[in-house]
Amino acid sequence: MPWQARTSADRRYVEILYSGRVTPDELQAAFDRAMELSRSLERPWFFADCTGLTENPPLSGLYFLADQFATVAFQQRVREALVLPPRPESADSVTLWETTCANRGLDVKVFAEREPALDWLLRESPSSRP
Repeated sequence: MPWQARTSADRRYVEILYSGRVTPDELQAAFDRAMELSRSLERPWFFADCTGLTENPPLSGLYFLADQFATVAFQQRVREALVLPPRPESADSVTLWETTCANRGLDVKVFAEREPALDWLLRESPSSRP
């Protein structure tokens, strides 16, 4: 399976790890599992590690998932940090996801490295408090 989803050890966010080639059905399955896991957390925060992606998922699947993400009841509190794949040809879909989500009013940001992504994700702000 080219993805895994789990809650972080401190139960502050859901971590999704992607690797290889991810199909639209696999993107949907990862999204569904991440949403399910987030229900047990205080805040719906997500960390997507895309460093293992080897090619871009189909763009139509990303638009569809962004629409689903935007309709989640707690969307104003959603935050997601993503780490780019090292290969530029595999990173286009990650930056498209950031833009597509931002256009829907979601707090999603792309980073080149894990630590800055987690620092941003876990930063407390008035808008992130339940």
